[in-house]
Amino acid sequence: MMISSDALHLGPLMLPWTLIIVATGLMLLSAVLFGLARKYSWSKQQLGQSQDLLWSSFLLGMLGARLVFVLLNAELYFAAPIDILKIQDKGFHLWGGVLIGALWYLIRNRQLQIRFKAILLIIFILWIGLGLAFKSSLKTEVAFPDLAFAGLEQAHLGTDKIPLSQ
Repeated sequence: MMISSDALHLGPLMLPWTLIIVATGLMLLSAVLFGLARKYSWSKQQLGQSQDLLWSSFLLGMLGARLVFVLLNAELYFAAPIDILKIQDKGFHLWGGVLIGALWYLIRNRQLQIRFKAILLIIFILWIGLGLAFKSSLKTEVAFPDLAFAGLEQAHLGTDKIPLSQ
């Protein structure tokens, strides 16, 4: 296991901090919903709908985060539209995704009282803020290898020397 300023590395698996922050925030909200359901005697159906909507909001938020990122970098993506589908470039806009997912949850969850929606939203925003503060506290690694070169030219298969700039 390795912790960097960008991600948590578990062997070959790399989990970006923003994804960990959002996913753990949603788990926290799910636990809060469960606690509210017990305290206020919600039906299993009401709790189930609220929790299901929470996770569908996550998926919609992820799509929204990608869409916002693509729109913010439209000139690059519209030059090669197939690159829009290549999510390995880590192109997601955190706050755009949070806004879209939160709006979806707040609008679609009509049976939940406004005060509970406000509590959930405040908890989630605070969790995101704490997570980003933790992420920024991680030292950005700047490691340059200790290299020394005799010259800036490299022999090319026994023929003429080729400058490093080429």
